[in-house]
Amino acid sequence: MDARAWYDIKPLEGKTKDRTQAISYDTMYWATCRAFNAVGLASKARTHAARGSGCQMTELAGAEETQIRRLGRWNMPSMEDCYQTALPRKAKRALTGFPADHQTEPPVELQHMVFGFIDPIWEKYMSQESQNIATGGFLTLLKHLWVVFLHDSAALLPRCADHPIWKHPLFATDAYKAYVCHARDEANNLVPPAQVTCGKSCQN
Repeated sequence: MDARAWYDIKPLEGKTKDRTQAISYDTMYWATCRAFNAVGLASKARTHAARGSGCQMTELAGAEETQIRRLGRWNMPSMEDCYQTALPRKAKRALTGFPADHQTEPPVELQHMVFGFIDPIWEKYMSQESQNIATGGFLTLLKHLWVVFLHDSAALLPRCADHPIWKHPLFATDAYKAYVCHARDEANNLVPPAQVTCGKSCQN
C-alpha cells in the first residue's frame, strides 16, 4: 500500500463520513472540558493545556531548550514567559545526586537482542531508493527503545524479581548479567545529594 494514501486521513473524524475531514474546534473544546472534569483536572487552559505541560514535562525529562523550542516552534521569549518554568532543572538534578552524564550504555550486542526483528527490516528500509520518513522515524524510535528498555530493566529487576518477564532468554545471557552488575555498581557510586542542616540560628 502506498503510504501517501493515508497521509490525509484524520485520527479523529468529524460528523461527516469523509475520513479526511477533521473534527471542529467546538467539538474538540467541549470534549476536552468533559475529559478534564471527569478526572478532576483543573486548568485555566483547555485545548491549549498540552502546550504548557508538554514544554515543562520535556524540560523535566532533560531536553535542551533549543530542542524544546524547535519542537513547539516557539521563539525564546514566548517559551520562557508562557510555557517554561523558571527552575534550572539540570543544576537542581546535579545538586540532588542525579548527574546528567552518569548512565551506563548497554553493549551493542545486548541492544540488538531487544526487538531483534528490527535489524532485517532496518536493512531493507535503508536499501530502498525512496525512503518513507514516517517508517524511518518509527524504526529509529524502536532502536532507541532498545536502550530505554535495558536501562529500566536493570533498575526494575531487584524490585520486581518475581515478574514473569525475567524468564525471557535475554535476561539469562552473560552479556545482560554483566551489564546489570555494571549498572548497579554505577548506581551505588553516585555522589550523595547535597544536604543542608538547619541549626538553631535559622530556626529562630
